[in-house]
Amino acid sequence: MADLAAELRALGRQLDVPPPPDVTRAVRARLASPPPRRRPVLRYAVVVLLVLLSAILAVPPVRAAVFDFLRIGGVSLRSEPGPPVPPTPVLSERPVADLEAAEQATGIRVRPPAALGPADAVRVVEDRVVSLRWVATPGRPEVRMDVFDGQLEPLFEKYLRLRDAVEVDVGGQPGWYLPGPHEVVYVDPGGVRREASARLAGPTLIWVQDGLTYRLEADLPAARLAALGAST
Repeated sequence: MADLAAELRALGRQLDVPPPPDVTRAVRARLASPPPRRRPVLRYAVVVLLVLLSAILAVPPVRAAVFDFLRIGGVSLRSEPGPPVPPTPVLSERPVADLEAAEQATGIRVRPPAALGPADAVRVVEDRVVSLRWVATPGRPEVRMDVFDGQLEPLFEKYLRLRDAVEVDVGGQPGWYLPGPHEVVYVDPGGVRREASARLAGPTLIWVQDGLTYRLEADLPAARLAALGAST
């Protein structure tokens, strides 16, 4: 290896290598010139596609049509046919003296809509739901409000066309308005759907407040139900 190194050094001394060119001026000129314009077509196409997709999904009915499942607090909305509704839905439900008694039975502190005044009837459903009822008055149909905690597991399943659901504001909280009749099914603590509890519900507003799911049902448009919900 030492002999090879010596021979290479000797060969290098014999080679006629021209002096290197002066590239300083060319480099400075290149640095001073503006960079060439590039057209990142692919990047622009991706950005445009994302903007269009965001705009489309920003429309609640379109977004609901893209997905066939939506979870709101303790309620899951499913875009599929619901189970048959029995003549008399079977669900454990008992009347209690007042709202305080319902709260003691369930551990749920309810904030009823101030715009409705005191409830005409208070019930406890399956010891998990506080259900308030207001009888119909001139200019207002019967109103039902169910309040429950379903943050970990859904408590009710609703079956409807999700593209019909409308996102609304409920006193600063996002809510969903379901305009037409739809099946409602109770889900027990073990996650089992009780089809015998199925009933046909009317227009309903659902939102989450203070960790609780509020479900307000009445034959009213979205704006009026949202105003009632905002008074809680």
